[in-house]
Amino acid sequence: MTLIDKLGWSTKEYIFDSDEIKFLKLVESDPSLYNAIKKYEGDRWRPIILVNGRHIEFLGGFEVVLKDGDSISIFPPLAGG
Repeated sequence: MTLIDKLGWSTKEYIFDSDEIKFLKLVESDPSLYNAIKKYEGDRWRPIILVNGRHIEFLGGFEVVLKDGDSISIFPPLAGG
């Protein structure tokens, strides 16, 4: 099952009351997104999450503040050999 199958969407727009919101609050507001990301919590094979093309770990992790127009990309954990 792909991440798109699990979420039920490939692109989604969120609208909030404020100009800024922390990524964690965004994730908690969408149960399907929350479950897809939290599944990997503590696992070394976490999904790759980018905000405007930059990995969230370099932006403050789940505490990164999102602003109007920001783009978030989520990719499933990768493996290879």
